[in-house]
Amino acid sequence: SPATSYIYRIKAYDAAGNVSAASNSVQLTTPAAQTPPTCPAPATGAFTGCYYNNTDLSGTPVLTRTDSQIRFDWGTATPAPSITPRNFSVRWQGYFNFEAAEYTFTSVASDGIRVYVDGQLILDRWRDQPAYIYNVRRPLSAGQHLVTVEYYERTGVADGRMGNEEEPQ
Repeated sequence: SPATSYIYRIKAYDAAGNVSAASNSVQLTTPAAQTPPTCPAPATGAFTGCYYNNTDLSGTPVLTRTDSQIRFDWGTATPAPSITPRNFSVRWQGYFNFEAAEYTFTSVASDGIRVYVDGQLILDRWRDQPAYIYNVRRPLSAGQHLVTVEYYERTGVADGRMGNEEEPQ
């Protein structure tokens, strides 16, 4: 168990089953549990972006910031000096208010992108690819919904954009 002290003593047994006196004792304490790094809570009306120096959204974010929208064309650059070129990923999360309607979620991505609404995957193009435009239609009830966009960059230019538009009735 983490952060727990244990005392160890050794006793020896011979072939006949006779036991020796116990050795001196040694006390050890196990290290405290490591809390996995997490992103801050999603923003409301904007996106909380957690940026990683890998393409699988793992480990400790090297940058956390609030992005008012996802509309980035970094070319061959990176989102910030602390982020490695052609080897990064981002998870953006935000709560947004919607009217009851059908919406078209439009994304442009080079390389991988995944989009979720309220935890439901609506777009999964997690692969190396040139910039490509995706449109996904989804009806939403009135109220607040959690929008999550995951993106990674490995090849070509870094291009990640996301928007939504209410469909006319």
